[in-house]
Amino acid sequence: MATCRYCGKGGIFRSVDGNGLCGDCRRPVLLSITSTKRVIDESLKLAQTGKTLSTRLGRWDIIAEKAEHLVEYERRGIPTITPLPSELITFARGQRRTLLRQGLDDALSAAETRAELAATPSARVNAFAKVVEAVQDARRAADGDRELDAQLEAIEIRARARHREVQLENLVDAARKAQFKGQTSKAVDGYRDVLYELRKDPTSNAREIQALESLIAQLQASDIGPASRAHAAKAADDG
Repeated sequence: MATCRYCGKGGIFRSVDGNGLCGDCRRPVLLSITSTKRVIDESLKLAQTGKTLSTRLGRWDIIAEKAEHLVEYERRGIPTITPLPSELITFARGQRRTLLRQGLDDALSAAETRAELAATPSARVNAFAKVVEAVQDARRAADGDRELDAQLEAIEIRARARHREVQLENLVDAARKAQFKGQTSKAVDGYRDVLYELRKDPTSNAREIQALESLIAQLQASDIGPASRAHAAKAADDG
């Protein structure tokens, strides 16, 4: 006695086809499978050839979503697609994870190039700030995927490190320019900003901090010296 794999109805007067479907279920089920397969096939092409990272990531999401629609047929033993929907879901999520990681790695490399070509200090910093923001968005969307989150965290740490390094480089450059122009007070303030950033970072090099402290002391001495001598001379004249 035949029983339909989809509706579960059976009986001596109910026949099923090679897919295990009765006459009532055959057409709607096959139409659903065919239309879903068409979307999956189109998305697979775009997932490989899409021009932007967001397009490719979005297509892997669609593939997994559409494959989910077919899982119930798979559970009932109804032929659908190859690979099986459950296998395709695992594959799609793995491909998306790999693509996302590679895409953010590429974005960090591109930020290095943009920073080198940037016309302003703020543009150099922003190049890495955008990568940090993109990684944070990706981590929020990881949805409990610990493996992916760990991989993205590693990229975020690198991006944050470069962001901080460029910020410090900008501060040092500004202080050096002030020093070169003879703007000693401005240079001292600039170097103090650098010193503050270094001191609050536990990974900072102690020798760099000492060298910077020495430089600040030298600049202060050179700036205070003439003023002190002028003050002393004025006091002597007044006396």
